[in-house]
Amino acid sequence: MQPSSVVLVCLALHVLCLTQARRISIEEGYGLRSGATLPPEMDDPLVFKDGKLLFDDEFDDDQYEMYENMIAHKRAAAPATELTRLNQTTFDNKTTQLSRCVAIVQVSRDIGDKAFLCASYSRLTTVEKVALKLPTDDLCLPDSVRYASRLGRDWEFSVAHELWQVDRDAAAHVIAKESIASMCPLSVGPVAWPEQCVRAISWETRQGRKLSRVYEEFCADEKGITMAHKNLITVVGKLPQKPIFRACLQKVSDIIDLPKDAFESEVLPLAQKLVHKFCNVDQSEKVTPGCASVEDVHHRSCANFLLAKYSSLERVVSKTWGTQRNWCKQDGSDFGSGVEAGYIRFQDDLHMANKYMDLKEHALPKECTDDVSVFMQSALAAFKCACPRRHRQVPFSVADPLLLPCVGLEGESSMVKLKTGQKPVLELEARSVCNNNYPLFQITGDMGDMSKSMELITGPVPGTSEFLADMYRLYETVFNIIMKLSMKGVELLSDANAGLNRKTQGRHDVQPIAVLDAEFIGMWKNAIPDLWQSFSADGLQKHLDRKEDLLHWLVSKTVAVNGVGYPRPARDYPVLLAAQGQSNSRLKVDIQATFELPLDFGRNWMTVVQPFFLGTHYQDYAKRLVKSIHTVAMVLTEALVLQQPELLPLFHATSKSGGILMSILHFMAHFALTQASDDELLVNHTDHGIDVKVMSCAVSRKNDLYLNPRFGLNDLSHELDSTLKNEGMNKLRPFLDRALAGISNKDEAWPPTSGKLMERIMAEGPTPELCIEQTDTTGCALYLGTSEPRSSYVSPREPLVVNRHRYFLRVLLAIQQTLDLASKGENGRKHIRGCGHDIPPVFRQHGDRKFARFEDRGHGRIATLLKPEVTQMPRLNSFELQVPGQAQQAKWKSAKSDLGNKRHFDPYNIIEATLLEPTMAALTDSK
Repeated sequence: MQPSSVVLVCLALHVLCLTQARRISIEEGYGLRSGATLPPEMDDPLVFKDGKLLFDDEFDDDQYEMYENMIAHKRAAAPATELTRLNQTTFDNKTTQLSRCVAIVQVSRDIGDKAFLCASYSRLTTVEKVALKLPTDDLCLPDSVRYASRLGRDWEFSVAHELWQVDRDAAAHVIAKESIASMCPLSVGPVAWPEQCVRAISWETRQGRKLSRVYEEFCADEKGITMAHKNLITVVGKLPQKPIFRACLQKVSDIIDLPKDAFESEVLPLAQKLVHKFCNVDQSEKVTPGCASVEDVHHRSCANFLLAKYSSLERVVSKTWGTQRNWCKQDGSDFGSGVEAGYIRFQDDLHMANKYMDLKEHALPKECTDDVSVFMQSALAAFKCACPRRHRQVPFSVADPLLLPCVGLEGESSMVKLKTGQKPVLELEARSVCNNNYPLFQITGDMGDMSKSMELITGPVPGTSEFLADMYRLYETVFNIIMKLSMKGVELLSDANAGLNRKTQGRHDVQPIAVLDAEFIGMWKNAIPDLWQSFSADGLQKHLDRKEDLLHWLVSKTVAVNGVGYPRPARDYPVLLAAQGQSNSRLKVDIQATFELPLDFGRNWMTVVQPFFLGTHYQDYAKRLVKSIHTVAMVLTEALVLQQPELLPLFHATSKSGGILMSILHFMAHFALTQASDDELLVNHTDHGIDVKVMSCAVSRKNDLYLNPRFGLNDLSHELDSTLKNEGMNKLRPFLDRALAGISNKDEAWPPTSGKLMERIMAEGPTPELCIEQTDTTGCALYLGTSEPRSSYVSPREPLVVNRHRYFLRVLLAIQQTLDLASKGENGRKHIRGCGHDIPPVFRQHGDRKFARFEDRGHGRIATLLKPEVTQMPRLNSFELQVPGQAQQAKWKSAKSDLGNKRHFDPYNIIEATLLEPTMAALTDSK
C-alpha cells in the first residue's frame, strides 16, 4: 500500500472507529441482519456458497445456514472483532495512538479491497459530521514530505498542508472530508446498475449444475423477474469478494442503508436487467459475429487454447453427454437471441463438462476456468473465431504491431559446417518486420575461421504468438533444405568468374558473380506454397502481403559500423556446405534469442523483468541474482534521494524520466554484480584486484550478464537527458550527478550506503555465487558464496568457499567503482555496457515508444522455451523441430519450474504473455 493511500485509509477508519459508526455488513441492513434465515420455500436458485452462486437443490437448510454463517464470519466477524478489541484496549490510551492507527490500517488490509470496504461501511452524513471532530494531533495526518511530493498537485491536500501550521482544526476538516470522499465517493443522484455488474451476476448464475432448470424458471415468463428480484434482495448485499463484482459495489453501498421498500425498489431494475441478460432477450449481449481481437493477453491465451481444441472438445463433450453437440450451425442461431444461441451453448457446455465431468487430457487449464469472467470472455472470443470459419489464432488487439516488443532467433548446429571466411552468406530479399535494415531470414556461419558452424537467424518480429509460430515454421523449412543438401555436400555459392580469377592467381581479381546452388533454389520454390499456407493471416501473411515476396535470396553483405556492408571477395568462393560428424549422432540446435523491453523496464523489475531470467536451468540461482540486482538498485535509489532530496519528484509514478532512471540503476546493479567475479583480463586476480573497467566480453562469457544488454550506460544516460528535457525537469540532472559522486565517495556517503547494501542483501536470503578463479574463458576453478546450500549453478563437485567477508569485499568494491564511473561523465560511463557490437539503432523507437534490446544466450526464458528437439522423419525425408522438446517440456513442468502448473503448455503463448502484458499495460496507462 502506498504511503498516501495508507493515510487515507487510516483517516477514514480512524473516524469510523472513534465514533463506533454502524457497520453495514452481512449481519446488518435489510436482508442482511443478524439471525437472518432463508425464506421457508427452498426453490430460490440464487444462493452464494464459498463465493459462488449455487442452486437450492444442492444443499439442505442446515447446510445453507452453515454457509450463511461461514460467509458472515469471513466478511464481518474478523474486522468487527478487531475493532471491538481496539475500542476496549487502546482507544483511551494516548500512549498507544500510533499502534492503534497501524492496527486499523491492518483491518483495512484484511478486507483487502477498497470497493468492498466502501460497500461494507455506512456512509451516512452523520459519519462525515463526526469526522470533522478529528483530534488535531499528528496521528495519521500527513507529513510534509508525503503530501508535498505525492499529493501536492491536489488542491484540497495542498490547502490542508498550508493550513496545518496555521489552523489545525481547519486542516483536519479538509483532510477528513476529502479522505472519506476519496475512499468511498458518494454517487451524485440516482445511478443505474452498471452493465458489468449485471453481466457478472448473470455469469455466476450460469455456473450451477441445474442450469437448464434455472433457464426454464427465469426465462419462461414474467415470473422469472419476480423470482430474480426476491433472490437478489437476499444476496445483493453480500456479493463475494471477487474482481468481477467490483462494478456492483458503488450502487450497493448507495442503497444499503435505505428503508426496506426503497431498497427493494432499487433492486428491481437489477432483477429486470439480470433476466434480460441471463436469458439473452433480444440479443442483449449484442455479440458481433466475426473473429475479433482481444485486448487482454490472458483472455487471448485462453481463447487460443479453446480455439485450437475446438473440434476435439466438441467430440469429447458430445461423447460425454451422449448427444451430438453442434455448437456452430452456421445460421442465424449462432449469434442470435435466447439461450440456444451457439456461443451460449458453447460456453455452458464447456463450463459444465469441465466442472462436473472427467475430460481427462481434454480438461481445460485452471488459469482459464477458475475466474468465470475470464472463461466466459475467452470462450466467446474463441467461438467467434471458430464459427462459421475456423481461424488459427485470435488476432492481437494492436492496430500497429510495431508498438509491441520484438523477438529474434539465432539457431546454431555444429553438425553442419559452412566453408566461408565471411559471414553472413545468404539472406531473403524480404525485410524484417521490426527493422527494415535487417532481412527476414539469414543463413550464416558462427564460431570458426574458414569452417564455421551453420547458424540460421530470423529478423526480429513482434512477440505475438502468430509471428513467433510463423518464424519458427520459416526456420524449420530452411533448416530442412540445408540439412538435405549438407548430407551430400554442395557448393551453396559459387563464382561464375572463378575461372578468370584462377588465371590471374589473385593479382587482378575480376569482380565475382555469385551463383546460388540450383538444387537449393528448386527445393525452396517447392516449399513456398505450403509454407505460405501455414502462415497466420495476422502474422507473416499480413506482413509480406503475397507469397512471391518469399522467392528471392540475396548474397549477404557483412554489416559493419553504421550499416555499411561490403561485397564478398573472390577468395571467399566457393561457399561449401557439408554435414559434420557421425550420421547417427543426435542432431541438436542451440538457440539464442534477442528480445525487447520498454525503456522503463527498471520500474517494475521483479514483475516485468524477472520472468526472462527464469529458464529451465538454474532457476534458483537466477532468482537470487534478480533479487540481489533489485535490492542493490533500491538501496541506491534511497541513497540518491537522501543525498539530494531534490531528486524525489523523479520517482513519481507518472514520470517517464523516473522509469528510465530506475532502468539505469538496475542496469548498473546487474553490471556491478557481474564484475564482482573474476575476469581473464584482470591484472590482479585477488579480491582487492577487481577493476570493473576490465570486461573481456569473449563470446562464451556473454552469459556473465545473465541477460546481456545490447546497450550501455551512455545510451541510457542520453535517453534520460532527452526525457528530462521533454518533461521540463532537466534542471535535476546536475543533482543526479552530484548524488552519484556523493554516494560513491569513500569519504562521504559511501560508508553508510555500503553498510545498508550489505544489510539489505543479506536480509533477502541466499545470494548468487561469484566465480573467483576463472579458467580459460568458460571454466571456473573456485566459487564464492555467503552460505550453504549452494544454488544449482554450482554443481556439488565444484569447489565453493563460503566466506561472507570476502563476498561483500568484492561486491561492494564493484558497486563503488561502478557508481564512481557513472558520476564521471561520458568517459566514465563508457565502461559500463553490455557485450557485443553496436546494432543501430540502439533503442528501437516506434511512435512515442522506445525499446531496449537484450540477448538471451541460452539460459533465460525465451531461448529455453524455443529450444527445439530435432527428430528425423525417415519416411518424409525431413526433420521436425518440436518446441520445446519432450525433455525440455518435462523440465518446465517439474516442481522446480515456475511454469510447472500450466496444463496448456504453448511456448508461443507463454512468451507472448510474458513480453506483451507489461507493454500493453503501459500503452493503456499512456492513453
